[in-house]
Amino acid sequence: MNSIKKEDTKFILYPYPFNYLDNNNEEKNVTNGGFFSLNDSLLNGGKFKYLQNISSVQIGKAKGIYDIDIAIMSLNYVYKGKETDLFTEAGLFCDYFVNQLNKLSSCLDGKNEYLEYKSYYPNKGAVVRVSEKDILNETLFDSESGQLKFKLLIFSDYLTGNEETILNEYINQEAREIIKQFRDLGGHIITSGKSGYLLELMGLLPQGTYDNSITIHTKNKESTNPIYGCENIYKNSPIVL
Repeated sequence: MNSIKKEDTKFILYPYPFNYLDNNNEEKNVTNGGFFSLNDSLLNGGKFKYLQNISSVQIGKAKGIYDIDIAIMSLNYVYKGKETDLFTEAGLFCDYFVNQLNKLSSCLDGKNEYLEYKSYYPNKGAVVRVSEKDILNETLFDSESGQLKFKLLIFSDYLTGNEETILNEYINQEAREIIKQFRDLGGHIITSGKSGYLLELMGLLPQGTYDNSITIHTKNKESTNPIYGCENIYKNSPIVL
């Protein structure tokens, strides 16, 4: 992953499950997708055809991996007397980029840290936690030139039942319009967990895309990772196991 360069890639990401045949002609299953090298010595000429022959991978759905600037939505909020991030998985995304990809020493916090970092490393990608104030402060793109500063905006899973808090107290109509402009200028947005529903409420996805009438969770007694903030929701919602 350290070979990744800005606007130039030797890797593609296939973020979908797929099956493949190993060297012993046994079928294997990959549930979380994977990375493929574009190194000429590994994949040239008909190698893509070979990959498709031994697997269910659809190369046309793969994504290039560039050393781009990535924004992760982060909103500080006091929940049950404790300061937390309304986007509860924002920290997990930061940890992934810092510890798993080995590209950064830290996840930057806000526009000021981002600008300072870029003054030293103008050609190196940054991963930045951005607040609603950063969104309003021309952090994602330059409003005059329309030039994108970030290529990807991530909405991680959020604290259950806080849609109105997020959209009324933080991401107001002006911020939503900026996010739409970011999308229209060619910026990419990805979500995890329930946050796709937020995009629907913001008008970035068609109404009815998400069904929010049921709550899905597990009753496994051995579970050590309950969903934070869902305690009361579970009591009043239909449950699918």
